[in-house]
Amino acid sequence: MLLREAAATFSRSGEVSILPSTVIAALLGVLARHSTPCPRPRWPARFFDGTHQPATISDSLQRLGAPSVMLDWDEIETALTRVIAVAASDWAEGDPERPETRVVLRELFEILWVRRLIPHPPSKQYPRGA
Repeated sequence: MLLREAAATFSRSGEVSILPSTVIAALLGVLARHSTPCPRPRWPARFFDGTHQPATISDSLQRLGAPSVMLDWDEIETALTRVIAVAASDWAEGDPERPETRVVLRELFEILWVRRLIPHPPSKQYPRGA
């Protein structure tokens, strides 16, 4: 939902309508809030209308990471922001489905999976009874 809203905004208003870092901050804020045991979080109706203030990227990354793991937060932020910047450039051409948001989300998750900041989903070949 969050990436679809970003894609639609970029498609409607161009590349400068939202900073890629704002999209990353919102996404990481959702992941960080979801990763902690708490009551079901309430999400805003719109993430990019100016009423939602996401946590900072570094705060969210540190909430996702294990305290004992030393990671280069700036490198992770740069990699994530680059994915959104490239997608935003394409979305700004007018089609919010090129690239598909699920493909962009998978690229973002891959960056986080490799660094073990979020759990990798089991493969489709994973035995269900195990």
